[in-house]
Amino acid sequence: MSKGLLHHIEIYVSNLEKSIDFWGWFLEEMGYYLYQEWESGRSWKNGETYIVFVQANSRFLKSCTFIKAKIRKLGIKYK
Repeated sequence: MSKGLLHHIEIYVSNLEKSIDFWGWFLEEMGYYLYQEWESGRSWKNGETYIVFVQANSRFLKSCTFIKAKIRKLGIKYK
């Protein structure tokens, strides 16, 4: 792998199905293909780089709401 390239990104989400619907098509448009599927996650791969979405454990979802509120204050848009 060359310097400066990403190996992987792992993103824990509050709703896996919504995240897959929202990001899946975009990743495929960017040249990624569905690489792995399991009950609590999916991954897409392009070359040596892969992106993983994992359903966050329910005990952490309250902190996600707190983080979203802080991000909103900064003016960063997300879904």
